[in-house]
Amino acid sequence: MKNVVFGLAFAAVVLGGAMLLRGGKDGTPSGPAPGANATDANARQSPEVVLRIAPGAPGPTRAAAPSKISPLMREANGGGSAKPIYDRLIASSSRTPEENYLLAEIIRMCGRRDMSKVVPAPAEPPMSLAEAREKSKANFLASISEKDPTRDKRLKAFTQATQNRCDGMEGVKFNEAELRELIEKGAAGGDPKARARLIEKDIWAPLAGADGNMKMGPEFKMPRITDSQLEGLREAARSGDPSALMIVGRVLSSTMEDLTIRAGPHEQTVDARAFFDAWTLLTCDAGFDCGPNNGQVLFACYAQGNCDAGDLREAQFFYNNSPQQSQRVAEYQSQLARAIQTGDWSYFQFVRARPPTGMTSLFGMP
Repeated sequence: MKNVVFGLAFAAVVLGGAMLLRGGKDGTPSGPAPGANATDANARQSPEVVLRIAPGAPGPTRAAAPSKISPLMREANGGGSAKPIYDRLIASSSRTPEENYLLAEIIRMCGRRDMSKVVPAPAEPPMSLAEAREKSKANFLASISEKDPTRDKRLKAFTQATQNRCDGMEGVKFNEAELRELIEKGAAGGDPKARARLIEKDIWAPLAGADGNMKMGPEFKMPRITDSQLEGLREAARSGDPSALMIVGRVLSSTMEDLTIRAGPHEQTVDARAFFDAWTLLTCDAGFDCGPNNGQVLFACYAQGNCDAGDLREAQFFYNNSPQQSQRVAEYQSQLARAIQTGDWSYFQFVRARPPTGMTSLFGMP
């Protein structure tokens, strides 16, 4: 459903190490491990320590970073209807670069792609959003036992996550050329997220079908990225704009046909999921709402019954990643933050080589 996608697209997006949230220390009052230096904050602990960790436990206070999100994007991320913003922007005769970018994103999420010249009209009219929402809710309720103690929390999270932010925009249609023109105007005006979005679209464009969606199945191929596109993404990240960070993160975390990213002195291939999660947490620090109303936190509750996380960091560290993966998320996040602040990306090696065989990770969007 488009309203679901819209809600998640403007929310920071998934997981890290619960032990790291506590500064590398066990949350219980136990002494140091045998043979460990009691003053060593990095003393190793046994795997059983994870059995004593629970979401909601107090952790260290994190210094709040200056927010990089603009009032306009904060409004767009606020969870209300998108139509007032759309009406205001579409009527404006002199939009800012950021406004052009946001208008394109709202139209893409809430409008319907004009397919009249691509495919024939369906024999039956499509289901309305209201009908689809009711059917989805009924299917959701049927999937959860009445004995499930999280049933009420899950239903509340589902209702909130799937609210229709596109009411009143059912008649909006678009084609890719119109959206691209808006994004190009935003990029030409210097908006970093518009520049990153334009690069993202160019990377995925060769792999999209006539309907604008990805070619899957036997026709699917991994995308390629040029040196100039890579440098453009890194430059967009330097802005600290949370939307730009989200776009850059989902592109660089996706499997590329001609690029492998390695990290650290031992040049180990990055864990794509952990790398994406690290970028996501950077967007939290940059101003995205990553609290209990974040789309990923709501999804963890309604889809998986994991309803005790207070924010996205806790949901990632406790629910979604193993302790080892969580440590990687924390490592990647700290090094990415350093690279963005200083321009020194030497911790990460961008190697012109096909990635190791295995699971393909796709976070990009056409």
